[in-house]
Amino acid sequence: MDGIGELIARGRQAGSHRSSSGDGPDGKLYVRSNLPGPGSTGWELQDIPAGSYPKAFTKWVAHIQSGTTASENVVLGVELSAAIEAAYRSAANGAVMPLDSLAQD
Repeated sequence: MDGIGELIARGRQAGSHRSSSGDGPDGKLYVRSNLPGPGSTGWELQDIPAGSYPKAFTKWVAHIQSGTTASENVVLGVELSAAIEAAYRSAANGAVMPLDSLAQD
């Protein structure tokens, strides 16, 4: 299975380019899971809610300019980091690594 970097590199070599939305090679959201149910048979296209959402960089600059902190994003970043760490440990050990087993600093 190819990683996202390999997918993007192949697309660039083939002459394709990023979509104008900047969300991905084709501007669409795909999800895949090995759990039973939706997404278990391969990549499935997910609907993206309509609306105009500011890009992360724009939000970051706005927080710097206004002297505020995106507390919710800090929490999400910590949770995402824990999920990635658990995934690496699971792959290395060949076993499920519960998120609550990771030490919180």
